Amino acid sequence: MAVLERSYKRYQGALSSEWSRFLIIPRHAYRDVFRSKLFTAFFALSFIWPLVCAILIYLHHNVNALGIMKLNVADVLPIDAFFFQVFVEVQGTIGFFLAMLVGPQQVSRDLTNNALPLYLCRPFSRSEYVVGKMSIVIILLSTITWVPGL
Repeated sequence: MAVLERSYKRYQGALSSEWSRFLIIPRHAYRDVFRSKLFTAFFALSFIWPLVCAILIYLHHNVNALGIMKLNVADVLPIDAFFFQVFVEVQGTIGFFLAMLVGPQQVSRDLTNNALPLYLCRPFSRSEYVVGKMSIVIILLSTITWVPGL
């Protein structure tokens, strides 16, 4: 069909609710972020530290597992305030690098390609744009920091 023959047609699909329109931005951003093999590997490796800490806590408090492995409770790493301080510091460092990998490219791509007018002509406001862009980093940071810490 030639360009001259095209005419305006109203969108016939179902409209999304107003409160969830900002979620379109993270949905497409996650697809772009996880295309990077470096980021995908880093994201997967970021779950190793909480897993190791969970295993250490489990071993420290499970007498049967210690008996099977013939370990003494004193030989296992003590679970105290210092243990959790190290856990939080390592998770914070991992979170910093994740934010450093993901955060800057979210807005810089839009500014480089002059895409902000395209976003803002859609049916959501500037604040929803900002919330959508922030939710990308917040959700990724949540999955590697406080969710494994639960």
